[in-house]
This record gives sequence, C-alpha cells and structure tokens, in this order.
Amino acid sequence: AKFLQFVTGTSQVPIGGFKNLQGRYGQIQSFTVNVISYNKQDKFPKAHTCFNRIDLPKYRNYAEMAELMMACTRVDFSVGFGTQ
Repeated sequence: AKFLQFVTGTSQVPIGGFKNLQGRYGQIQSFTVNVISYNKQDKFPKAHTCFNRIDLPKYRNYAEMAELMMACTRVDFSVGFGTQ
C-alpha cells in the first residue's frame, strides 16, 4: 500500500482495479514504469503522482533496486509537503 501511495498518491486501488486509476484531472491514467539512466548522484526512484508513473533508474543489481525502492516506502506520507 505504501509503494502504491508513493507512485499514485493513494494507498488503495480503485474499484475495478488498476485500469481505473485516475490522473490529476479525473481522466483514466494508466500505471506506468519508465526506465531512466542510472545516475550516482540521483539514484532514487521518482514518482509522478499526477500521471501514476514511476521513473526507475536502470540499477546495477536487484539488491540496490530493492533497497532504494524500500526507502521510498518508509516516507511518512501523512505529513504532506508543508513547511516549518
């Protein structure tokens, strides 16, 4: 549920499944994975919640990919993007 929330902005699959995921303006927006080049300085996955898309670097191995994707699920999504 946390990974789904990281990518789509919601922790629940809509009624009818992934085919009914909506984008920013309420239109159907498929879940997509976009493979991008690996960059040592910027190796975390990037979520585009308005588009239900995740950009995944082409990792050197499975262990690195798993570690960095799991780090994304440890984010506390309840605090939002507020400032202090």
